Order: sequence, then C-alpha cells, then structure tokens
Amino acid sequence: MRFSGFTCVKILSASLIFLFSSCNVAKRLPADDKLYKGADIQIENGGFFSNFGLKGELSDAVQPEPNRRILGIIPFRLWLYQIAGDSVPEKGLRHWLKEKVGEPPVIYNDAFPERSGNNIRNYLFNHGYFDSDVDVDVLSKKHSVSLQFNVKPNEAYTIREYFYPEVRDSLTFYIQQSREEALIESGETYNLDELSNERNRINDFLKNNGFYAFSPEYLIFRVDSNVLDKKLKVYLEVKSDIPETAFTIYRVNDVFVYPDFVLGGDTQHCDTTQIRSYSFITCNPNIRPVSISRALLLEKGDIYSLSDYNATLNKIMGLGMFKFANIEFTSLMPDTALLNAGVYLTQVIPRSFRAELQAVSKSNDFVGPGLNLSYTDRNFFRGAEMFSFSMFSGLETQFSGRQSGLFSYEIRLESEMLIPRFIVPFVNANNFLSRQYTAHTNIRAAFGFADRVNYFTNRSVNLSYGYTWRETPAKSHDFTLINIDYSNLGKIFPLFDSLLSADELVRQSFQDRFIFSLIYNSC
Repeated sequence: MRFSGFTCVKILSASLIFLFSSCNVAKRLPADDKLYKGADIQIENGGFFSNFGLKGELSDAVQPEPNRRILGIIPFRLWLYQIAGDSVPEKGLRHWLKEKVGEPPVIYNDAFPERSGNNIRNYLFNHGYFDSDVDVDVLSKKHSVSLQFNVKPNEAYTIREYFYPEVRDSLTFYIQQSREEALIESGETYNLDELSNERNRINDFLKNNGFYAFSPEYLIFRVDSNVLDKKLKVYLEVKSDIPETAFTIYRVNDVFVYPDFVLGGDTQHCDTTQIRSYSFITCNPNIRPVSISRALLLEKGDIYSLSDYNATLNKIMGLGMFKFANIEFTSLMPDTALLNAGVYLTQVIPRSFRAELQAVSKSNDFVGPGLNLSYTDRNFFRGAEMFSFSMFSGLETQFSGRQSGLFSYEIRLESEMLIPRFIVPFVNANNFLSRQYTAHTNIRAAFGFADRVNYFTNRSVNLSYGYTWRETPAKSHDFTLINIDYSNLGKIFPLFDSLLSADELVRQSFQDRFIFSLIYNSC
C-alpha cells in the first residue's frame, strides 16, 4: 500500500495530536487541583470590528494566563514538565526539561473569576464604558476549569469640553500657558490614561518654568457627565491644600561640582576651582574643570528647568568619562526661591588595555595565529578626550591546495581621537546643535601593511576627520568631512607580475588608489 506525501503528513499530525491528547496532563495533578484552561470573553452590543478590538484589549486584563498550547490544543511545555518527574537532579536532561523548557501547571483558584472580573470592569470604566455589566460563568470539569466572561458594555462617553482653571496667580497663569499642547481634545473618548498623561505634561511644563516643588499629584480632574447624550465636561483643578512652595518660581543659585566624587569620601581637604559661576571641588584633579563646564546648563540666576536638568545629565554622560552622575538641589532657606545644586560625578577607570590571541581560518585554506592589542585612554588631554590605539598582527600559511606552503603576514595600526565638542575653524558650531546631547569631533588614522611572500607587498593608509552628534534620542548624525584612502602595491615579484599580465581584472584590482570623499550617515 502506498501513501502520498500529503496523506503521510495528515497521519503524522493525527498521531501527534492523539499522543499528546492521550497523555492527559490534567489527570496528573493532585486530586484537589484542577488545571486552569483560560477564559473566553463574549461581548454583546456593538459591531463585529469594534467588539473584536475591545475583546483583544479585555483579554489582556484577564489574569493569570493559562499554560501555552501548540495550535491551541497541545500543552506541550506542560507535558514536558510533567514527564520530567517530581524529583529531578540538579543537572542533566530531566533538569533541563523541567527547569528550562517545561512549564508548571496553572492551577485554578477560586479568586480568579473575581480578580479578572474586576480587572475587566476597571478597564471598561477607565476607557469611558461606564456602568457596564460583567458576568462570569465558571465551566468546571472533572480535571479542569475554564471561565467565560459575558460583557455588556454601554456606549462609551466622549469629551464635550475641557476646561482649565481660571488665572488667579502665577501657577494658574502658567497652567493656562500650557494649553496649546493639551493632550485632551473635544470629541475624544474618555480615557483615564490620557488624563494621567495630561497631568504629567502640565507638571513638566511647570517644572520647566521654575516650579521646582510642584507635583502632578497637586492636579485633579473633575468630570461632569450627561447620561442622555453620553458627553462629559472635564475640569482641571488645582488642589486647595497644596504647600506654598508649589506656587514658588525657583532660580538656580550656586552650583557645586564634584568631578571625582566617592560615596563616603572626605571633601574637606579638597581644592576649589571657580569656572564662571561653577565651583569645582576636586581631590584628585585629573580632568580640567572647563571641559565639564561645557556640559553644564544650570547657570546661576537662571529659572529652574527640568529640561536643563535632564540635558545636563545627558551631556555629562556623553563625555564618556563618568559612570554615574547625580544632581541634587537644596533650598537655600525656607523663605527664599533659590536653589543650590550639587553635581556629583563618579569617574570610570580612564585607561584600559586588552590583548587577544586569535586563530584565523579562511575559506582559501589559509590558517594561522593573530595577535590583537588595544589601548584606550578616556581622558587623554585631561579634557575627556578619548584616545584609542589598536594593533593587529597576523601570520598565515596555506597547508593544502596548489599553493601549499605559501606564507603571508600583515600588520594593521589604527588610532582614533574622540573630542567631546565640535572643532570648526572660525565658527562656534556648538551653538547650532541640540542642547540635550554632547557632540564629538572624530580624528582617525589607520595604516596597514601586508606581505604575501614571493608575490607582493601592499601598503594602505586611511585618514579621516568628522563629527558625530545626536539630534533626538532616536536620531543621530555622522558626518565625515575629510576621508582619504590610499593604497599602494609595493614590491612585485616576477611570479605575481606574470599573473597581473595574464588577467586584466586582477591587474586593475591591484592598482594604486587615492580616494578623497565626504561621508554622511543618519540613523
């Protein structure tokens, strides 16, 4: 008897389903336990597409999730967990099956229906479906339990109008000024998450305008509803019992910078250096204060700004010299609107050396050892300039093939200097860049030498000068203003010369090259 390929697949699939189904995982549970097989959500009212989207969102509110199943039928991971046994060794196949691949059974608990039902009700209420009905049916079998939620959502409420508080003081004045970027608009469906986002947005706006002591918890929303047309009026209000400091517009006073801060360290015997309005307190002056001052956006007399605070941290970390950075503000006196700032910086280990021994194997049967050495100094000129130097040396020989016994060796040298600012003649380009991030000037030089014994020698040089900067957290730019590539075929032996003469393509690929280019990349 012969079977077609398709018939074999069907027989195999049916056999697998029968195999795993016959091994009823629920029967392996203790007598008082039942396997939780998940929940189904049935939505009444509304159209198919609206219900389909709502059903998917409500499914995320149902907890816990049941054991995963292949094709929605076979709890394969649970089956592996159970066949591994109850007592498994600390290593081996059974340990791997139970601890790494297998999945323990999700046992039904009487609290599941109420907990998931409350999650569904909360989701509906927070998204404008007020007074919705949610019922649950517990479908219990001998060894398993599943749930079915029956949801009757009312029509979702939408926002008719959104009102800001009247201007009574400087705080409410700035709240009014922020309304152009409001996240809540008339006609939108009520969404509690959007109200929370709106409150945080206003808080950030206020903090960027000096309200250092303000908190989003000081804002509340009052909602008036109309049952007949399902419309809402949303009123933004400021709590009446907030502290007086929340109404204060703060300014930056003195800024103290600790470039070599160590937790618990003694700063009483350190030196103080004044750069502009910044006081640098250093115990081990290994980095020039002026290099750090370029990253500081907190100027004495400026209105406190959360954006400047975050940008200062970003620019400091962009120097590449510090592994931790923290800024703490302290009020000068309770009755003043001045803040002293302490900038605490913990340095990385500035110098590192690395050596790697490699074994090289290529598709053309060349094999041999290689040595890779690299050195990095993150504070080369004591201004957070990062200098790196690497050297690779390799020796290769061919053990098989027509050219068995052929040797070649190469050496590559590469150095790079990363300077944490733009260096442009006659122009202060740093004024045109984002204040949020540190821009860099890149200077690179590379040299390579290769010797294919009894064939040829080759030299290559690369020189480049360019800039890298970040525009947003997700967008960066890399502009190489000058990029020079030079390659020169040095000594040519007679055997290789005959190969060049016989093949024009090979000869052209080994011609001397001098390429000058500009390169720009954005990602």
